[in-house]
Amino acid sequence: MDYDFSGWATKNNIRCSDGRVIKRDAFKDCDGVTVPLVWDHKRVGPQNVLGHALLENRDEGVYAYCSFNDSENGELAKTLVKHGDISALSIFANRLKQRGSDVVHGMIREVSLVYAGANPGAFIDTVIAHGDDGGDGDNESAAIIYTGEEFSLRHSDDKKDDEKEDDKKDDTKSEDDETVEDVFKTLSEKQKKVVYAMIGMALEDGKSEDEENNNKTNY
Repeated sequence: MDYDFSGWATKNNIRCSDGRVIKRDAFKDCDGVTVPLVWDHKRVGPQNVLGHALLENRDEGVYAYCSFNDSENGELAKTLVKHGDISALSIFANRLKQRGSDVVHGMIREVSLVYAGANPGAFIDTVIAHGDDGGDGDNESAAIIYTGEEFSLRHSDDKKDDEKEDDKKDDTKSEDDETVEDVFKTLSEKQKKVVYAMIGMALEDGKSEDEENNNKTNY
């Protein structure tokens, strides 16, 4: 998978400022769906489409893998994200269904880059009721949903943190710093047996030479 950045589009079981709670699997029908990545929910004009987002439904919420396009605005947004000037996402969703204060179903239509400063916490904005209440108390509506979560800049080919740490340790240790023990540990069992045999032969040769010198001295 190739993408420019990733982050949470929604998080489950977080009570928004208006009291609503996104429940687990509320957006499960969006798993594997690709939606537009836009700027601050401005959908008027193609210049506001910055790329696309591949959605993945997880136990914790919906995760988004986002890629920028090659447009001027896409490149600009990519730079802002790279430098950490923009670090938050939100979604526009419709066909929302609620049971009481719980949002139990919906369809994500877009993922948007938004100003982190505008999203201190989770909240739902611009709710537009358009459906009739069903017999089970469900209500359909559309909304912009903010989670207050900042996304990560891990790219598809980035290494995990522990792998990076191992690389740092390896980089700080040169070949000149290796000890005999370090080198010995890299040998196979067969190679180690050869080394043991050579050491044994060397010891035997040393003993023979000592005995010969002692004999010469006695004469």
